[in-house]
Amino acid sequence: MHFFLWILWMLALGKCESEVKAKIFGKWMETSILEEISENIFNQNENLFWKFMDLASEEKNLDSARSIYNHGISTASKMLSPSDMDLLKFSLSTRLMSPRIEVYRQIAKKWKIEKCPTSFFVCGSQIKCDINDLNIRKYDRSDEEIFQFDHIYPVNSKAERTIFIYGVLGSKDLQKNIDDAKSFIKVIDNFRFVFRHLPRNSNSTISLSGFGVELALKNTEYKAVDSSSQELPENLHGLNFKTLVNLHSERQKELESLRENLEKLGEIVPLKGWQLKNLGYKVCEKMRSGMELEDIEELIQDFPMHARTISHQPLNETILKSIKKFQKNLEAAGIENGQNLLAINGRIITKTDSQINIFSLIEIMKEEKKTLDQIVEMGFGGENIDYTKLMSLVDFSPVDLSGYAFDYREAKPEFLNNMESTLGVYKSLHLLLQPFPPGQIRPISRNIFNVIVFIDPFDSNDFLFRKIQEYLKSGVYIRFGVVAIFDEKKKGMSLEEAVKSKEAEPEKMRIWGSKEKLLDAIKYTCVEKSKRSAAAGLDSNPGILLGFHPC
Repeated sequence: MHFFLWILWMLALGKCESEVKAKIFGKWMETSILEEISENIFNQNENLFWKFMDLASEEKNLDSARSIYNHGISTASKMLSPSDMDLLKFSLSTRLMSPRIEVYRQIAKKWKIEKCPTSFFVCGSQIKCDINDLNIRKYDRSDEEIFQFDHIYPVNSKAERTIFIYGVLGSKDLQKNIDDAKSFIKVIDNFRFVFRHLPRNSNSTISLSGFGVELALKNTEYKAVDSSSQELPENLHGLNFKTLVNLHSERQKELESLRENLEKLGEIVPLKGWQLKNLGYKVCEKMRSGMELEDIEELIQDFPMHARTISHQPLNETILKSIKKFQKNLEAAGIENGQNLLAINGRIITKTDSQINIFSLIEIMKEEKKTLDQIVEMGFGGENIDYTKLMSLVDFSPVDLSGYAFDYREAKPEFLNNMESTLGVYKSLHLLLQPFPPGQIRPISRNIFNVIVFIDPFDSNDFLFRKIQEYLKSGVYIRFGVVAIFDEKKKGMSLEEAVKSKEAEPEKMRIWGSKEKLLDAIKYTCVEKSKRSAAAGLDSNPGILLGFHPC
């Protein structure tokens, strides 16, 4: 759908300053918040959408935009979780579903049913206001296309005959047609109906909330001001000078001197070296102490005026350790000093100063919520779970996997490649946090993904070794290692005899370099196996496996 954005400039003149504000409007008409709420619910769950349809028509006194919004939010809260409600409000603030409602308006325009302002149905060539007027015997197949965003009842129905119902959400006529259609398809086979919104026409266009420009114009001319006519400050370093002057009028000169001295405290003065130490950490601690957003904004914008006062505050060592630990995690994720970062549940959205697509951000938040819901459903939820750990960057500290994974280090494999030395594009582990096609290895030039293969160096028909060579040539981001093994009982000769009499493949011999080193490698594997077998009381069993492979 082609549309353009046009800007309405509004000039507001105040007493002390002038400002220019810009609001952005879409080309299409204003859409109902109630209909947008229903579409957001439809994207989450189609069954909940039909439940919302039934509940939305119960309220009668909806005579203002505020009452419609409150009714929609209260109705949605009966079927959505608190986190889903937060996402819903976020989506509504961006008018995410407004274009879809406008699409329904454009579709409904072609029928031009003026006598049915709130609801009508289309079934083949039959176009009427009341679903009870449908004549089944005159049914003819319609060429009307069903879109992906259409609302089909019953959900996922494959019935061949379709009724299209248009209506204003919340109206009595629509609810009657919906109820009658549900009863109709219960008794008549091979029927389904599709609901489409019928947005009311509006005299105003849609205001795109979340977009706008404000240009503050400041007058830099110097003006003579009579200080005696200035109002006394009501909050200067915690003192209300209006009240003090009224209570102690006889000490007006002393109070004036005190006021002037306190006002000078806000002046920018040079700081000593010891005052600059840990100043940034002290600012973070001050922000964590419950400052309002307006106070934080003032602190950041006029920081030099506050720096001297903040420098005298004691530093909380706990906060200092926490910040430094977080900085190490950022460095491990490839975030350098001076970069801005936006992360959700450890997933780095952006680490540059580039703009963020608000609609993409909503989709990312929905994906993250879905993931967290799955974690809770798996049994990791509960009152004793620290969910703040899920909201931080991945902890790259070593993890003990000895109880779950095979430890190949004792076999001392010979690695055929080293991903750390390759000239790959990606070196940062940050790529592990990014979405990636399922089943594919992330192209990180790190020795993260390892494949250890136990091979017989004298096997001339080693299919597994051939596959490894193919993978190495293709440049897959996996480190491959091999461990030499030899089954004396199966081959009918000792290890020493095999090394002297048999010839290993040239590709395999290049791994160890010489027969002596190959012999030592196989002996080492067998010795380590024997040690572990004896420790387990299984030294009498010749079939002990080292990593599931016989020696």
